[in-house]
Amino acid sequence: MIVDFRLTYPSGTATAHLINSFHTTEGAKLAKKQVQALGKFFSFSFLWGVFQWFFTAGDACGFASFPTFGLEAYQRMFYFDFSATYVGVGMICPYIINVSLLIGGILSWGVMWPLIDAKKGDWYSADLKQSSLHGLQGYKVSCLSTFQFSLNFRFT
Repeated sequence: MIVDFRLTYPSGTATAHLINSFHTTEGAKLAKKQVQALGKFFSFSFLWGVFQWFFTAGDACGFASFPTFGLEAYQRMFYFDFSATYVGVGMICPYIINVSLLIGGILSWGVMWPLIDAKKGDWYSADLKQSSLHGLQGYKVSCLSTFQFSLNFRFT
């Protein structure tokens, strides 16, 4: 409606038109359908979260880290997360963002991190814990923050 009427958003005019649209016959029917759909998907998401909670015993257990691609890939932290949040965000984002995130995930977790991990002892100390920011985790955090900065810079 905001696009159709070329309304500036957010403004009082856009809000007033949106509220007034609920008080028409078609608007009330549409709003009722939207609220029912929202309730249905909220219920599904809530029940799925409860179901996942019962089958999670720790951080790397259950549906949050399902070894879809085998145990070797799972050991390299490459697994499928059955999170409804990711499905919702994937539906909201344009396909080019989804494809670029998929390609970036495959390249970073499947190619780049194993190559950097092979340099353990040369590029960083080999006796560091896996969670130390002075080792492989530092490379991951640095690359992710650079990626987030470039996305923020590009889309703002």
